[in-house]
Amino acid sequence: MDSREDKLSLERCESVRDMAATPGWRVIKDWINSRITSEIEALQTCSLKEVMPKRQGINALKTILLKVDEMIKAAREEGSQLY
Repeated sequence: MDSREDKLSLERCESVRDMAATPGWRVIKDWINSRITSEIEALQTCSLKEVMPKRQGINALKTILLKVDEMIKAAREEGSQLY
């Protein structure tokens, strides 16, 4: 039997999967992607002092998208194992 922690983790993954299927998430995801693109373009012209904060911001945004994708994948894999 699964531990309580595993069950909570699966529930979180399923919640994220459901959230990602909403129109609101698509708006947020598009906004995040546009910010990433904008910040990458800004790296071309910003001062050296601004490079690290911009890179950190880009990495943070990418990490959010990657984590959401990982959780969706985990929910799908767990769901396919149930059937």
